[in-house]
Amino acid sequence: MTSKRRVLQRRKSVLLQAIAAERETLRHEATQWHAATQRLDNGWAAIMRYRPLLMGAGAILALTTLKKTAALGTLGAQGVITLDQLSVT
Repeated sequence: MTSKRRVLQRRKSVLLQAIAAERETLRHEATQWHAATQRLDNGWAAIMRYRPLLMGAGAILALTTLKKTAALGTLGAQGVITLDQLSVT
């Protein structure tokens, strides 16, 4: 075997060892990340489980708010209610 070929094989083995070490490090870090974010993931899954219900409640709340806002705007246009009366202290 030539010297050049031995050098290349040695370099290849060093690189393969480095790749294997990085894979192990990534595997370990991924396990830690998964453990650290498990609570957040469970909470997100619960929110997604109730998503249709939450969207319906949000739509009802938005419509109710819009109706109240429109009514206040109508009263304000008629001069029945002023901004001073709306301010909360």
